[in-house]
Amino acid sequence: KSIFGQVCIALHIFCNLPVTIAGGERAFKKKEIKINYLRSTMSQERLNSLAMLSTEISWLESWNSKT
Repeated sequence: KSIFGQVCIALHIFCNLPVTIAGGERAFKKKEIKINYLRSTMSQERLNSLAMLSTEISWLESWNSKT
């Protein structure tokens, strides 16, 4: 009975290991996707802001040269 119990415990651990590892990999992948999305969104906002500043500076320079 003790050997059978130990074999059952070993099989139970063995059967659950791949599921545990896959769950961890899946969680890491989701985190990586979220981080990449946040990075791309942040850089797009920065580019939009820089384009707006460039347009405003050009407009101010042209307005100053007229006055």
